[in-house]
Amino acid sequence: MIRHLTSKSNYESIIKDGVIKPRKKKDRDFGVVSFEKLNENNILVNIIKEEKNLKKEEQVVAILIDDEELIKEGFNVYYTDSSLIANRQGSRYTTKYENITRFGGNELNDDYINIGEYVHVEGEIPIRFIKDVKFYY
Repeated sequence: MIRHLTSKSNYESIIKDGVIKPRKKKDRDFGVVSFEKLNENNILVNIIKEEKNLKKEEQVVAILIDDEELIKEGFNVYYTDSSLIANRQGSRYTTKYENITRFGGNELNDDYINIGEYVHVEGEIPIRFIKDVKFYY
C-alpha cells in the first residue's frame, strides 16, 4: 500500500473531480502523484502538518492506494531508494532524503529511518483506486 498525504480541502477537490491530479508545478515531481510506501507510522504526517503550516483545525488526509493494482492497470509507478547517495542523486523523482534536514542530517535517526520510501505515479489516478482514507488533526 502507498499513502498520499494532502489537506482536507484538497481531498474534497479530489473527490469532486474524481481523480488525484499529478503535480502541475514545473519541478522534479512534475506530472506525477507522490506517495509514501506505507510504514504504519505517522512521522511523515507530522512533517506535512508542519511544512504546510496548516491551520489548527485543518486536517491532513491520508489516501491509501494499492500500488500493485495500479501496476496491473498499466500505471507507471516509480519506487525511489534513498539508501545510497548514488541512488538519491540518480533518482528521477524526490526521495525521502528530502526530509533529512529535519533530523539533523542524521540518516541513522529512528524517525528518519521509519519514513517510508517515496513512490511516484504518472498521470491522474481515478478515485476508484482509493482503498481507505484516514484523517489526522
